Amino acid sequence: MWDVEKYNMTLKRTVQHGEFLDVEVKTKEAVYNILAKKLYVSVDTVKSWGRKQSSGPRDQEDIKQLETIFGTCFCKKAKTMSMSDLIKVENYSDFTKKSIFKAYEIIMNHIKSNKIKDEDAYLEVCNKINNLKIAIPSDVYEKIIGFMKEYLDALICDEEGFFEYLYEKKVHAPDDSPIYVSDYYQYEWLRKEVSGLDFIVEDFEEFGMKELYPLLMS
Repeated sequence: MWDVEKYNMTLKRTVQHGEFLDVEVKTKEAVYNILAKKLYVSVDTVKSWGRKQSSGPRDQEDIKQLETIFGTCFCKKAKTMSMSDLIKVENYSDFTKKSIFKAYEIIMNHIKSNKIKDEDAYLEVCNKINNLKIAIPSDVYEKIIGFMKEYLDALICDEEGFFEYLYEKKVHAPDDSPIYVSDYYQYEWLRKEVSGLDFIVEDFEEFGMKELYPLLMS
């Protein structure tokens, strides 16, 4: 199980040290950039590993490389649910369980769609979740909304503005060769490469298993 806290603490200490892989670093951004080039992934992907609900790199080789680079282990044993934990899980009505599952289904379908950055599509998702609010316990509802705010709110952006930003900046391709965005096809490739959104599906699945599944099984 990926240890998010240890990963973030290691990055913090690396910045405090002021040097990383023989390069002077003063910010986390500098460390992110070095790691991205070293592991051949996007900077956003490296950042995503430090998010609250992150399950870490999907590729085990990336984890091994990170542990070799930093000289520490970033995985911890998954905590098994004890009998006392199971007793604490409240019993909900079938209507409540169906509403919780429906909320999960709505969000997952949105994440897997090609409209994850579409403002109107996201607004529709928010309205659907809000309509289920009355049937979902407040603490569970807040956790669902918390995930949406942390992962999905920030994805709503101005595509034209994003294109202009990439056009003006020198961006590195996976093979580490510098290129400039010069046409729409390069923009599309870079937009997908930089966004690195696959991790959201995994993190939401983990969120569902940790926070929602026990409630549905009660």
